[in-house]
Amino acid sequence: MVDLFQIFKAVSRKELLRRMRDGLVTVIDTRPAEEFAAGHLPGALNLPLRELKRRLRELPRDQAIVAYCRGAYCVLSYEAVAELRKRGFKAFR
Repeated sequence: MVDLFQIFKAVSRKELLRRMRDGLVTVIDTRPAEEFAAGHLPGALNLPLRELKRRLRELPRDQAIVAYCRGAYCVLSYEAVAELRKRGFKAFR
């Protein structure tokens, strides 16, 4: 059974920055390329939700993945985390 709390639990900004600085996570921006081009977190990989399944091999399996999108109510990162976990990745939003 999927633990919905863990899927929807967010990593805090402070914790994300620490993990990024320590090289512990890969950060993916699940928004469309046009939005990513307008601004994104430094070091984030643009992986729009509609391309996720096709581009899974670009993601490391030995590192946590943190997905983000437009904000707290954007479902793109929720769906990306659910898909990544289904495929065996350790993923958070």
